[in-house]
Amino acid sequence: MKTKLLILAAVLLIMAEWFSACKEKEPWIWDPEPPFHTIDIESAWSPDGQWIAYSHRNGFGGDDIYLIRPDGTENTLWQAGGVRSTWSPCGEWMAFSRYAQIWKKKLNGDSLTQLTNDAGRHFFTAWSPDGNALAYNQTVGSTNGIWKLDLSTGVHTHIIKWGMYFDFNPVTGQLLYTTAWYGGEINMMGDSVFTYNLSSATKEFIVLLKWPTTSSRDLKCNNTGTKILFSSQSLQSDKHWAPGIWVMNVDGSNIRKLIDNGEYPSWSPDGTKIAYTDDRKENGRLWIMNADGSGRRQLTFDSLFTNKNP
Repeated sequence: MKTKLLILAAVLLIMAEWFSACKEKEPWIWDPEPPFHTIDIESAWSPDGQWIAYSHRNGFGGDDIYLIRPDGTENTLWQAGGVRSTWSPCGEWMAFSRYAQIWKKKLNGDSLTQLTNDAGRHFFTAWSPDGNALAYNQTVGSTNGIWKLDLSTGVHTHIIKWGMYFDFNPVTGQLLYTTAWYGGEINMMGDSVFTYNLSSATKEFIVLLKWPTTSSRDLKCNNTGTKILFSSQSLQSDKHWAPGIWVMNVDGSNIRKLIDNGEYPSWSPDGTKIAYTDDRKENGRLWIMNADGSGRRQLTFDSLFTNKNP
């Protein structure tokens, strides 16, 4: 009995020291309710710069796609039920995700067409610069990752396993994408950025986006094919993780942060402006800023919508 009591005392002493050490280190906490939220998201400029498409969280558990002028006028419901819209290079069509499938529809509202019709979730679309193919993401077992749809033949091809958050370089025609890189004990340490050549079916590593950023996503290449926007979470002084908007050269060099509290960035066609979502808890709306992060102005407001938001 005495031996058991001694063992119990030793275990309690070790536990007390362990808890004390944890308290002294004040470990970072991933807040289950982070201090940011979003309402108007996933902006995409039309090729002629006349419209910005975006997803609006409608307050009823769903998303709708709206169009708005860059000056904040003519806010228009374009598609009830839809997210992640992207423009065709000619500006005549948009592709988007709806009911976990990929669809396309003309800007004028005609010709709503379902492009996928199989198991799994389908999302994140991007048009090839020549307009002949559409890349999309699919989550279906061993065939998850990025798929290519040949729009002339209707053939779907699985091209990249695990790839996400992609965009085409409009100059080279190559696909930019990320894959998560993990460290010990399955901790996310960063995101690897690759390019994929559709003609040769080969990929090339560009850069590893790692600490102080994590969960880097929404790659957007500018029209000159020289710079890439992305959003990435970083640790704040109050020990919360919050998204910010970053930019880098297309070769992965000169990585720098433009702003805190922003995500879902997209370039204007001339590369001088960036649309994005301000994800501060008291905002969550669509904004526009200059390419260097200056001159920020809010674009969408609650008053633009008939239905109130959450």
